[in-house]
Amino acid sequence: MRGLLRKDLELARLNIKIWRVLFLVGVLYLFSGKSMDGGSFFTAYVMFVSIGLSAGTISYDTSDHGMQFLLTLPVTRREYVKEKYLFCIGLTAVLGVISMLISMLVYRKVNMELLVSAGAVFYCAILCLALMLPLRLKYGDRVRILMGGLAVAVFAVIALCNEILQKLHINGNVEDFSFARNRAWIAVGMVIVCVGCLGISIKSSEHIMEKMEEF
Repeated sequence: MRGLLRKDLELARLNIKIWRVLFLVGVLYLFSGKSMDGGSFFTAYVMFVSIGLSAGTISYDTSDHGMQFLLTLPVTRREYVKEKYLFCIGLTAVLGVISMLISMLVYRKVNMELLVSAGAVFYCAILCLALMLPLRLKYGDRVRILMGGLAVAVFAVIALCNEILQKLHINGNVEDFSFARNRAWIAVGMVIVCVGCLGISIKSSEHIMEKMEEF
Protein backbone atom coordinates (compact mmCIF):
# COMPACT_ATOMS: atom_id res chain seq x y z
CA MET A 1 0.00 0.00 0.00
CA ARG A 2 2.92 2.32 0.67
CA GLY A 3 3.94 2.02 -2.98
CA LEU A 4 0.44 2.99 -4.12
CA LEU A 5 0.51 6.06 -1.87
CA ARG A 6 3.83 7.11 -3.37
CA LYS A 7 2.40 6.64 -6.87
CA ASP A 8 -0.60 8.87 -6.15
CA LEU A 9 1.57 11.52 -4.50
CA GLU A 10 3.81 11.49 -7.56
CA LEU A 11 0.74 11.89 -9.80
CA ALA A 12 -0.32 14.88 -7.69
CA ARG A 13 3.18 16.36 -8.07
CA LEU A 14 3.13 15.88 -11.85
CA ASN A 15 -0.22 17.72 -12.01
CA ILE A 16 1.01 20.55 -9.80
CA LYS A 17 0.22 23.14 -12.50
CA ILE A 18 -3.48 22.24 -12.39
CA TRP A 19 -3.44 22.40 -8.59
CA ARG A 20 -1.76 25.82 -8.71
CA VAL A 21 -4.33 27.30 -11.08
CA LEU A 22 -7.29 26.03 -9.07
CA PHE A 23 -5.65 27.13 -5.82
CA LEU A 24 -5.04 30.60 -7.27
CA VAL A 25 -8.76 30.95 -8.07
CA GLY A 26 -9.60 30.28 -4.43
CA VAL A 27 -6.89 32.68 -3.20
CA LEU A 28 -8.27 35.47 -5.38
CA TYR A 29 -11.69 35.02 -3.81
CA LEU A 30 -10.11 34.89 -0.35
CA PHE A 31 -8.38 38.25 -0.73
CA SER A 32 -11.41 39.84 -2.41
CA GLY A 33 -13.61 39.08 0.60
CA LYS A 34 -14.02 41.47 3.50
CA SER A 35 -15.12 38.99 6.15
CA MET A 36 -14.49 35.44 7.30
CA ASP A 37 -17.08 34.29 4.76
CA GLY A 38 -14.27 34.49 2.22
CA GLY A 39 -12.17 32.21 4.41
CA SER A 40 -15.03 29.73 4.77
CA PHE A 41 -15.55 29.62 1.01
CA PHE A 42 -11.83 29.26 0.38
CA THR A 43 -11.56 26.32 2.79
CA ALA A 44 -14.63 24.63 1.29
CA TYR A 45 -13.34 25.25 -2.23
CA VAL A 46 -9.93 23.71 -1.49
CA MET A 47 -11.47 20.64 0.15
CA PHE A 48 -13.83 19.86 -2.71
CA VAL A 49 -11.15 20.50 -5.34
CA SER A 50 -8.90 18.12 -3.41
CA ILE A 51 -11.58 15.43 -3.35
CA GLY A 52 -12.21 15.77 -7.08
CA LEU A 53 -8.57 15.77 -8.15
CA SER A 54 -7.46 13.01 -5.79
CA ALA A 55 -10.34 10.76 -6.87
CA GLY A 56 -9.41 11.58 -10.46
CA THR A 57 -6.19 9.56 -10.06
CA ILE A 58 -8.35 6.53 -10.87
CA SER A 59 -8.47 7.79 -14.47
CA TYR A 60 -4.67 7.70 -14.66
CA ASP A 61 -4.62 4.20 -13.16
CA THR A 62 -7.04 2.82 -15.76
CA SER A 63 -5.66 4.61 -18.83
CA ASP A 64 -3.62 2.53 -21.29
CA HIS A 65 -4.41 -0.62 -19.28
CA GLY A 66 -2.42 0.72 -16.35
CA MET A 67 -4.59 -1.11 -13.83
CA GLN A 68 -3.54 -4.45 -15.27
CA PHE A 69 0.07 -3.53 -14.58
CA LEU A 70 -0.68 -2.35 -11.04
CA LEU A 71 -2.39 -5.61 -10.20
CA THR A 72 0.72 -7.57 -11.21
CA LEU A 73 2.43 -5.95 -8.22
CA PRO A 74 2.11 -7.50 -4.73
CA VAL A 75 -1.09 -5.51 -4.16
CA THR A 76 -4.61 -6.92 -3.88
CA ARG A 77 -7.68 -5.23 -5.25
CA ARG A 78 -8.94 -4.62 -1.72
CA GLU A 79 -5.67 -2.90 -0.81
CA TYR A 80 -5.97 -0.71 -3.90
CA VAL A 81 -9.44 0.41 -2.82
CA LYS A 82 -8.39 1.12 0.76
CA GLU A 83 -5.33 3.06 -0.40
CA LYS A 84 -7.49 5.22 -2.65
CA TYR A 85 -9.78 6.17 0.25
CA LEU A 86 -6.79 6.82 2.52
CA PHE A 87 -5.12 9.01 -0.10
CA CYS A 88 -8.26 11.06 -0.86
CA ILE A 89 -9.22 11.61 2.78
CA GLY A 90 -5.65 12.31 3.91
CA LEU A 91 -4.92 14.81 1.12
CA THR A 92 -8.25 16.58 1.65
CA ALA A 93 -7.65 16.85 5.40
CA VAL A 94 -4.10 18.20 5.00
CA LEU A 95 -5.04 20.77 2.35
CA GLY A 96 -8.16 21.70 4.33
CA VAL A 97 -6.08 22.49 7.42
CA ILE A 98 -3.58 24.47 5.32
CA SER A 99 -6.35 26.51 3.68
CA MET A 100 -7.93 27.18 7.07
CA LEU A 101 -4.60 28.39 8.50
CA ILE A 102 -4.11 30.64 5.46
CA SER A 103 -7.58 32.12 6.02
CA MET A 104 -6.75 32.82 9.67
CA LEU A 105 -3.47 34.50 8.69
CA VAL A 106 -5.19 36.65 6.08
CA TYR A 107 -7.86 37.86 8.52
CA ARG A 108 -5.45 37.78 11.49
CA LYS A 109 -7.80 36.09 13.89
CA VAL A 110 -8.98 32.68 15.02
CA ASN A 111 -12.69 32.50 14.30
CA MET A 112 -14.91 29.77 15.75
CA GLU A 113 -17.29 30.18 12.82
CA LEU A 114 -14.49 29.23 10.42
CA LEU A 115 -13.60 26.16 12.48
CA VAL A 116 -17.21 24.99 12.60
CA SER A 117 -17.66 25.69 8.90
CA ALA A 118 -14.48 23.78 8.02
CA GLY A 119 -15.61 20.79 10.06
CA ALA A 120 -19.03 20.78 8.39
CA VAL A 121 -17.49 21.06 4.93
CA PHE A 122 -15.04 18.23 5.63
CA TYR A 123 -17.99 16.10 6.75
CA CYS A 124 -19.83 16.86 3.49
CA ALA A 125 -16.67 16.20 1.48
CA ILE A 126 -16.28 12.75 3.04
CA LEU A 127 -19.91 11.92 2.22
CA CYS A 128 -19.35 13.06 -1.37
CA LEU A 129 -16.25 10.88 -1.54
CA ALA A 130 -18.24 7.90 -0.25
CA LEU A 131 -20.59 8.38 -3.20
CA MET A 132 -17.97 9.34 -5.76
CA LEU A 133 -15.37 6.55 -5.55
CA PRO A 134 -17.70 3.58 -6.17
CA LEU A 135 -19.22 5.43 -9.13
CA ARG A 136 -15.78 6.28 -10.54
CA LEU A 137 -14.70 2.66 -10.27
CA LYS A 138 -17.94 1.45 -11.84
CA TYR A 139 -18.50 3.98 -14.62
CA GLY A 140 -15.13 5.71 -15.01
CA ASP A 141 -15.00 9.22 -16.48
CA ARG A 142 -18.68 9.08 -17.48
CA VAL A 143 -19.60 10.08 -13.94
CA ARG A 144 -17.71 13.41 -14.04
CA ILE A 145 -20.74 15.45 -15.09
CA LEU A 146 -22.80 13.97 -12.25
CA MET A 147 -20.06 14.74 -9.72
CA GLY A 148 -19.72 18.28 -11.05
CA GLY A 149 -23.44 18.82 -10.58
CA LEU A 150 -23.24 17.36 -7.09
CA ALA A 151 -20.41 19.72 -6.16
CA VAL A 152 -22.40 22.73 -7.41
CA ALA A 153 -25.42 21.56 -5.40
CA VAL A 154 -23.32 21.21 -2.24
CA PHE A 155 -21.90 24.71 -2.62
CA ALA A 156 -25.41 26.06 -3.20
CA VAL A 157 -26.67 24.40 -0.01
CA ILE A 158 -23.72 25.77 1.99
CA ALA A 159 -24.33 29.28 0.64
CA LEU A 160 -28.07 29.03 1.39
CA CYS A 161 -27.45 27.86 4.96
CA ASN A 162 -25.00 30.71 5.47
CA GLU A 163 -27.57 33.25 4.27
CA ILE A 164 -30.24 31.79 6.57
CA LEU A 165 -27.90 31.95 9.57
CA GLN A 166 -27.04 35.57 8.83
CA LYS A 167 -30.70 36.57 8.51
CA LEU A 168 -31.43 34.88 11.83
CA HIS A 169 -28.45 36.73 13.36
CA ILE A 170 -26.95 33.43 14.43
CA ASN A 171 -23.69 33.96 12.53
CA GLY A 172 -22.17 30.65 13.44
CA ASN A 173 -22.51 30.99 17.21
CA VAL A 174 -23.31 27.45 18.26
CA GLU A 175 -24.61 28.56 21.64
CA ASP A 176 -27.57 30.26 19.95
CA PHE A 177 -29.04 26.94 18.83
CA SER A 178 -31.76 25.37 20.91
CA PHE A 179 -29.97 22.04 20.73
CA ALA A 180 -26.66 23.47 21.98
CA ARG A 181 -26.65 21.30 25.10
CA ASN A 182 -27.03 18.22 22.88
CA ARG A 183 -24.38 19.21 20.35
CA ALA A 184 -21.96 16.56 21.64
CA TRP A 185 -24.48 13.82 20.88
CA ILE A 186 -25.21 15.39 17.50
CA ALA A 187 -21.49 15.39 16.70
CA VAL A 188 -21.21 11.74 17.74
CA GLY A 189 -24.21 10.88 15.58
CA MET A 190 -22.68 12.65 12.58
CA VAL A 191 -19.40 10.77 13.07
CA ILE A 192 -21.27 7.45 13.25
CA VAL A 193 -23.19 8.28 10.06
CA CYS A 194 -19.98 9.32 8.31
CA VAL A 195 -18.11 6.16 9.36
CA GLY A 196 -21.11 4.03 8.37
CA CYS A 197 -21.31 5.62 4.92
CA LEU A 198 -17.57 5.19 4.42
CA GLY A 199 -17.78 1.54 5.46
CA ILE A 200 -20.60 0.86 3.00
CA SER A 201 -18.75 2.77 0.29
CA ILE A 202 -15.51 0.85 0.83
CA LYS A 203 -17.30 -2.50 0.74
CA SER A 204 -19.14 -1.45 -2.43
CA SER A 205 -15.88 -0.37 -4.06
CA GLU A 206 -14.19 -3.63 -3.08
CA HIS A 207 -17.10 -5.57 -4.57
CA ILE A 208 -16.87 -3.57 -7.80
CA MET A 209 -13.12 -4.17 -8.04
CA GLU A 210 -13.47 -7.88 -7.37
CA LYS A 211 -16.09 -8.24 -10.13
CA MET A 212 -14.20 -6.07 -12.60
CA GLU A 213 -12.50 -8.12 -15.32
CA GLU A 214 -11.41 -5.50 -17.85
CA PHE A 215 -9.93 -2.07 -17.24
